[in-house]
Amino acid sequence: MGEKLASQIGKVLYNLRLEKNIGQEELCYGLCSDAALSRYELGERMPDRLLLIALLQRLGKSADMIATMLDAKEYTYFAWRKQVLEAAGREDVEALKELLSQPEAEDLSCNEILQKQFLCRMRSVAAEAEGAYHDALRWLGEAIRLTVPEPESGMLGGCLLSIEEIKLLIKLAELQIVVCKKDAARNLLRGILAYSERQYDDADALLLVYPKAVRVLAPLLMERGEYAECFVLCQKAIEFLCRKGTLMDLTVLLRLYLECSKRGVYAENAKLYEKALEGLEAVYQSYGYVTDVTEQQSEYYFNQDIYLVGEVLKQYRIEKAISQEELSEGICAPETISRIESGKRAPNVKNYYALAQKLDAEVEYFDAGIDTADFSLIILKRELSVAIGLLQWEKAEEILGQLKSGLEREGKLQSPRNQMALKPEEYCIRYNMKKCSTEEFIAVCEQLADCEHERWKEETYWKQFLTKEKIRILNYIAVLYAKKMEFDKAVTILEGVLGWLENSSVMLTERASESRIAMANLTNIYNSMGLLEKCLQMSERCIRFCLYSGHGTAIPKLMGNQVEVLMVTGGNVEECKLHLQRAYYISKLFKNKVNKSINEHYVGHFGESIESKN
Repeated sequence: MGEKLASQIGKVLYNLRLEKNIGQEELCYGLCSDAALSRYELGERMPDRLLLIALLQRLGKSADMIATMLDAKEYTYFAWRKQVLEAAGREDVEALKELLSQPEAEDLSCNEILQKQFLCRMRSVAAEAEGAYHDALRWLGEAIRLTVPEPESGMLGGCLLSIEEIKLLIKLAELQIVVCKKDAARNLLRGILAYSERQYDDADALLLVYPKAVRVLAPLLMERGEYAECFVLCQKAIEFLCRKGTLMDLTVLLRLYLECSKRGVYAENAKLYEKALEGLEAVYQSYGYVTDVTEQQSEYYFNQDIYLVGEVLKQYRIEKAISQEELSEGICAPETISRIESGKRAPNVKNYYALAQKLDAEVEYFDAGIDTADFSLIILKRELSVAIGLLQWEKAEEILGQLKSGLEREGKLQSPRNQMALKPEEYCIRYNMKKCSTEEFIAVCEQLADCEHERWKEETYWKQFLTKEKIRILNYIAVLYAKKMEFDKAVTILEGVLGWLENSSVMLTERASESRIAMANLTNIYNSMGLLEKCLQMSERCIRFCLYSGHGTAIPKLMGNQVEVLMVTGGNVEECKLHLQRAYYISKLFKNKVNKSINEHYVGHFGESIESKN
């Protein structure tokens, strides 16, 4: 098992490179040697997290669905990096400079080149914030030259660029604007947009750079009266963001779109966008956020979960009731296991897979949730999750069929991993299309999550390691129990999931999708149970979490729950009306179909529809 899994990510890289007819030297320029890339592709070694992300991005793909295993030292670096980005996002220069003086800034043990590139970039940000623009340009140029050949000429046509490298060039354009080199900035940004659309064939990869480039370019176009071009670019960027319910840059782009519509450009969506913008800004303000504060979150891959290797091995070992001595036998010394579990050292890849195989652990070093070396199938799995989240059952059924056919061609459809990934989704689709009963759906999920006979009631059940797939299944079970009016069971499961996530050494934001879904489902169930105070508290917590992590799809439903509570507890009627109207238009912006149920609540409470009211 271990050896096969260890080579999986290498096969993904190799297959993508061949598919795109890209040579090793071209792919790894500035990142690693040809020999190192060969070893990664052969499964003889593992790339680190930063390097894997960069390689996939240069191949036009987003790494957001690939969970990553880190040791304690690596996690310390990424936690520090997050603090740096948050300080930069707040424009807190003193906090930023303090963080850049900490030991983590100079510890380049994760990936020397890419860590140094980040450090140079953040020093550029600090210099810019203090008005030292020439220093900012110098630091930024140093960052770019670390991995981009001939950065001053032909950089967008003669090499492959990762998303992080593209962001460096966007930042260069922003600095060029500040120092009055607007023509150069405009040409660079247009080149970035053309390069991104040409090279990033994964929509989620394009999402991370296209809206940001448009945000910077649009004001330059408006200065020159080029409103039609500005409008088209803003419309496209907004559509990218809304497809995923992504908040970063969204309010700025909506404002730019509406400004173009006021300058005579016909805007079919102007009314919707105006009302959605007003709703989003009100939500930001009510939770104490400056609009667009989540811009720095574009650095993160909130579907790319982080696991700690010591925590994973320890929880599997405890679940299997195996001592450290028994686990280490034939692999390493017992004290090595103790040091791994405490985070004082990391196992090498060979030892990790030997230990994982002995524990029958389900977690890969780089884990896409399904067993495949075909990245197009990983993308299909992501699209399946999106379709289910948007309640698009016919589309989800079609995607599932394509995914199963692809895995069948690989001879991997029946693998335990793929059954764990696809069977719950299949039954979710069938259930919502009224093709199976609640009992059938629950039985399938309980078998896959190993919680038949209500094992989730046992304290020991919550001591195991919960993969992303298992948490998703537990959420399905809880929602199904709620539909059967067995609310106590539903709450026990979801509070167990959220408690498990909170007790992990990994921050909730590093397993954001699972945390967000558990919070949102708990909010709905507390509301159904009449636990109004708990419903209000959890909805507020979940909205804050959504704003922080930059994901807005769940917000309208949470706002609707808040209104339900306020109506029961004597809230101000006009404020409740306005709250529901805002929820309706935000939902309609994201096309997640919740707007229909929100309108039904509005009609039920106030005797008119939101559309007719506005």
